Amino acid sequence: MLVMPLIDRLNPVVSGVLSRVDAWERTPSRAPSPAEDLSPVRVEPGRWDLRTLIAVFGPEAPLRYLNLNFAVGLTGLPFDRPEHLGAVPAGQAFDLQVCLEGRGLHAAHKAYHPRAAYPARRSPGGVELPPLLSFEGTWPDYRAELCLPHEALTLELELRSREGLCWWARNPGLYSHYTSFASARLRWRWGREEGALETPLLHDHGWGRNLGVLGRGLQLFRYEVLRLPGDAYLVVLVCDGPGGVHLRRTALHRRLEGPGHRLKLRSFEVLEWETLPNYRGAPRRLPRRWRTRLRDEAGRELILHGALAEEARPLLGDGFLAAQDYQAEGALLETLGHTGALEGEGYVEQMGNP
Repeated sequence: MLVMPLIDRLNPVVSGVLSRVDAWERTPSRAPSPAEDLSPVRVEPGRWDLRTLIAVFGPEAPLRYLNLNFAVGLTGLPFDRPEHLGAVPAGQAFDLQVCLEGRGLHAAHKAYHPRAAYPARRSPGGVELPPLLSFEGTWPDYRAELCLPHEALTLELELRSREGLCWWARNPGLYSHYTSFASARLRWRWGREEGALETPLLHDHGWGRNLGVLGRGLQLFRYEVLRLPGDAYLVVLVCDGPGGVHLRRTALHRRLEGPGHRLKLRSFEVLEWETLPNYRGAPRRLPRRWRTRLRDEAGRELILHGALAEEARPLLGDGFLAAQDYQAEGALLETLGHTGALEGEGYVEQMGNP
């Protein structure tokens, strides 16, 4: 009976401590230096380097979302699947994860590859995993090429990060991470279909030491990206530790042009659960319908009603990627440049067993 009141008292303390490691508020426009944007091939034993590209396409596009994730070394977080390493040494593992959700089609890949498979680099910030992946560039310009022969899929991405980072945690030697908002041009060939489009895109880059102890303690990690009109994204992060302690509950609204808006996540309420097997066949609960309340410093509120739109893909270490549909209402919409209620699409990833 005393556990929940204790956790309620702990939550603001924990949030305050963790906010001190987030450099976004102190240096919102600071770009990563070349030393911080190092290539993953320089990772030392016991360390990791991870990049993720996330795009949510507009309702007029033939695609719904893209998750392209690659890492050198194991993070120790629930993203990893160490039992899938096979003969690949943990310190030499290159983890490639891809999920492209179309309308009626999807392509997926999740596998570890030895670092020795990609000795060549085209640029100081680039990696190659022939014939699957090529990634090159340093802040703010990058280029990626992806080929999944078993899916008859080829992607070419050119992206340019905008000034002003979304998140910026800087803890040299332990854990550092930034998320930038980028404009991107995507060209694809998927079976007999091909096309090109321009889209906003999130570019994540994280690096640090193996965080196995922390990873085992996470109860919930949930990351939502909603596509709003005007090439804008709304990003919602829910991260809970043991017993439901709120490690990180925050949100960000970002357009391609102009500053971002940091928002407080007031509540995340599950209206309907669904139990699905993860990649090991173990049952995991995933929200089917939910309601999220956000608020800015002036007290204006945004209420989001979300629901899964497609089948959830069990690609993450212990969780899922999925498309979602949402409805948004509240006085905060006008502050963000929208009038009336909104409907749209998004992407959600969730790990843990809440």
